[in-house]
Amino acid sequence: MTEKKIFVLLVERNKQSCKSIAKVLLSSPRIQIIDYVDNGLEAVAKATTKAPNVVLMNISLETAVTGIYVCKEIRTASPEAKVVMYGSTYDQGNILLAFQMGATNVLAGNFHNRELLQAVLDAGDDRSPIHQTTAELLRKQFKYIMDLQENQTYIVNVLVKLTPTEITILRYYCNGMSGKDIANLLFISNATMKTHVTHILKKFNLENMKQVISVLNSTKLFSLIDPSTIEA
Repeated sequence: MTEKKIFVLLVERNKQSCKSIAKVLLSSPRIQIIDYVDNGLEAVAKATTKAPNVVLMNISLETAVTGIYVCKEIRTASPEAKVVMYGSTYDQGNILLAFQMGATNVLAGNFHNRELLQAVLDAGDDRSPIHQTTAELLRKQFKYIMDLQENQTYIVNVLVKLTPTEITILRYYCNGMSGKDIANLLFISNATMKTHVTHILKKFNLENMKQVISVLNSTKLFSLIDPSTIEA
């Protein structure tokens, strides 16, 4: 049984890279390159009019991340087309964004020509194994998101227990002020200030204010709290 042809649209700004990638793709008798373009606008237009099975596209086109947003446009205009993206440089957040925009696979950083070819073949056959480097990045990003969510829950549970005065004190600490300066600003004694700090540390279950500030700075939740809206 003859395997089906895979029609590929290649999107690459660098002419030499385009030639090299084309040579790799055409080493497979199953692949036929239906067109070459070097910018996002043409990529969307060709994907719409020529109906490729796979669009192989550099993440970096007009800008370092243009390809990611072009991917969304292609998937909207030609939802049957699978988009495989690649790039020699990458940002962890951008890899996640590329999948969010509809990419089937992303090859980032160091990858071999045979891996690029295999990614196109897999996409053309409606398979989507994720490249190992990308999979590792996604695992790290997923862990970061889960840790952030857990941290946010922890912070919310503590913030609801704070008094307006404690929130005000924390805000001054976050702005880099010392405990002594905060006490002077609020017209309270150092002993009273120490009592407030002790209560804050107990509610956060932490050992010092440096740790508290680090936790608060890990999310933007604290900046949204207005102490005037909290009952004493």
